[in-house]
Amino acid sequence: MKKSIVIISLIIFCGGSITHAQQSSEKQNEIVLYTFFFNVVPDNFNVPLVGFFNVARGNHTGLQVGFVNTTFGQFTGGQIGFVNSNIKSTTGMQIGYINTSLKEFKGSQIGFVNTNLKKFVGAQIGFVNINLKTIVGPQIGFVNTTLKDFQGSQIGFVNTAIDHSRGPQIGFVNTAAKNLEGAQIGFVNTTAGKLKGAQLGFVNYADSIEKGIPFGFLSIVRKGGFQAFELSSNPAYPLNLSFEIGVSKLYTSFIFSCNPGTKTSYGSGMGVGTHIDLSDKLLLNIEASSISKIGRNYYSTNQIELGVGYRLSEKISILASVNGAHQVKSRYTESFDKPLYSLLEHEINDNNRMLMGFNAGIKISL
Repeated sequence: MKKSIVIISLIIFCGGSITHAQQSSEKQNEIVLYTFFFNVVPDNFNVPLVGFFNVARGNHTGLQVGFVNTTFGQFTGGQIGFVNSNIKSTTGMQIGYINTSLKEFKGSQIGFVNTNLKKFVGAQIGFVNINLKTIVGPQIGFVNTTLKDFQGSQIGFVNTAIDHSRGPQIGFVNTAAKNLEGAQIGFVNTTAGKLKGAQLGFVNYADSIEKGIPFGFLSIVRKGGFQAFELSSNPAYPLNLSFEIGVSKLYTSFIFSCNPGTKTSYGSGMGVGTHIDLSDKLLLNIEASSISKIGRNYYSTNQIELGVGYRLSEKISILASVNGAHQVKSRYTESFDKPLYSLLEHEINDNNRMLMGFNAGIKISL
């Protein structure tokens, strides 16, 4: 004759109460410990577990609420506690300080540290989110890490995807160790493989770009990127040396300028520009920049250039453009420097002046 042993305990805990458990007649010599403090149930004993420690020795369906919740089989339902652990696959939700699932997980993990060792489908929301296999869904936390394929989004301070990634990374530091299909938005964005999307940040790095564009203070593309030096002349500064880096569709320029014959003749600044191919030899060049004069007689020159370029060779191009500049000084600056040449010079008031003229230059690509 089959037997089941049921232990019914009385625990004085916040007033205390007597609880009672039902067991399956198909189970033989299964011990059920079910109290308000410590609950241990066998496989498929599908009643809610509410206590300080909850342990399901096999599969469990339902609710586990306690300080420590552990399931050794498959779990379907919700775990709410300080430490939640599932040894096999999970379908449902884990809400706690530390959430761990060792097999496939479908649902949500919400806690301080969330860890999943197999495929994860759902959302991880916490301070630290770690997934060792494929994840489909968002990771939202301070530190988000996925070691296999990633399909979804990572939103946090530090986001890391080790394998192929599909979806955006939004954070202070974003890293994709292999190919990325999506966008990286942060202070530092790195894609060690091929980027198919966009990077928006202070510093961007991509090994190569299949389709997309990086935009930031410094954007580096190792294969197929754009780097060049340009020597040019414009009405505000007859001598300009620029270093340009990024991609031809959108590059950042770092500029050092000189106006000989003035007391404080030097300036430095930055700009952004684009090259649009019109043919194998001809290109359209558009660039906007801002240059600040160095020294006591300080003022800024904000200018835009629209012109064309002609490729003399694969590495060398000559450029000609129309240049319009707006110069602004403070009331403490004595006067604007006189331009070496200009088509138009118009003082709007004591602190604002417009210049218009031509820009000519030569560009050497690296």
